[in-house]
Amino acid sequence: MENTLELAREIKNQLKKKISLEKLILIGNADKKIAFNSELDFVVVVNDKLDKFEFVNITSELAVDCISKYKIMIQFFPIHKMNFQLKSTAFIRSIKKNGIEI
Repeated sequence: MENTLELAREIKNQLKKKISLEKLILIGNADKKIAFNSELDFVVVVNDKLDKFEFVNITSELAVDCISKYKIMIQFFPIHKMNFQLKSTAFIRSIKKNGIEI
């Protein structure tokens, strides 16, 4: 799990340089204390003004870097800050309950 958290912190630092990141939350298998996975899933809580095309370009580059360096797949699921704060879908409730904020 420690290797996973170290990589997650590195990913957070890279994202903070490129977007208005509110939160980065690790979800999926990694939030169940499984050691280093072959895939990591993140919810990226972003400023409401972030362009979706820009987000895809930035996260795609980061995902390719992770595949090259660590042989690990990374998936990013963007959620706008206001939706994360105000909506109460099953997905958002699960993230808040089970996700690991980096």
